[in-house]
Amino acid sequence: VRYETEKVDPLIKTAYMADGKIVTKKFIGPKKRVAWVDEEGKEHDKSKVQLVQILDDGRMIPIKIEKTKTIEVEAVPAKVIDEFHPYSFLEIWGEEDEDIDALRDLAFELKTRGMVGAVKKFSHGQGKIYVGFIKPIISKDGKSFVLEMMLSENKKKHRRWMPTEKALSKAGKPKVEEPVVPDLW
Repeated sequence: VRYETEKVDPLIKTAYMADGKIVTKKFIGPKKRVAWVDEEGKEHDKSKVQLVQILDDGRMIPIKIEKTKTIEVEAVPAKVIDEFHPYSFLEIWGEEDEDIDALRDLAFELKTRGMVGAVKKFSHGQGKIYVGFIKPIISKDGKSFVLEMMLSENKKKHRRWMPTEKALSKAGKPKVEEPVVPDLW
């Protein structure tokens, strides 16, 4: 049996760019000084670094990704969540009574309809965008609930398909024997 970690490309490919080159954030020296460095090792001024989206045609356009403050939810069939790789899980709750009431209504609507809440765009504001799926979880006694949101960077892509038909039977396999090793002493 073989296996490998599934590598996931992000929904929106981003990079940091300065002076026309892609740069990465590095921590240099024992004091861990922050520097933006290109692939040749040249440092770039932090004030010139900007976030860009890498489009499918290779073009790079400057973008700004802000932390999500309002979550827009669309009800989708619960099976949709199985098509995405989980990145992390969050709990969503309300602090004000009106927020709790709105979240309760959402939880019970989703639960009753057998749906999950799809969030097309969610970000912590640090250069990544995720999709999210909100799933209501009701306590055993039915007196409390929690909304769990699974964040994902992209859909699953299966690459290692195997045949559903039975592989060669033992009778169909060529007989193999151990190699004959000559007497050496």
